[in-house]
Amino acid sequence: MNEDQHNRAMLKRLRGTKCKHTCTIHTGEKCQVVVKYKDKKMQATIDRMNAVIGAPKHTAESAHYCEICQLAIRENRPIESFQRDDAGNIKLVIAGKARLVDVNNDGVLHDQTFEEE
Repeated sequence: MNEDQHNRAMLKRLRGTKCKHTCTIHTGEKCQVVVKYKDKKMQATIDRMNAVIGAPKHTAESAHYCEICQLAIRENRPIESFQRDDAGNIKLVIAGKARLVDVNNDGVLHDQTFEEE
């Protein structure tokens, strides 16, 4: 099995049924959360991990995340940093600000998008 075949096989394990709701933040964008994986081993692994960390099931009342939100999180930027342009491409609209920063130089990343009381 070459690398390309291996990558395709791994991606196939991540396929599943996505949430049918729209993004809580970016109006009109579809939620990208997988609520049920086709691969039974993958689903069992996710269920066990969620049980260990106490994560609730993704429901209609959950926060819904779109492709734009996922990109912002991966890039360590505030959620509003990216928007979809008229051609349907995702573009960076706010540059130069990290979402998670070590403000106290203690090795702990703090979310700068929320203010603490």
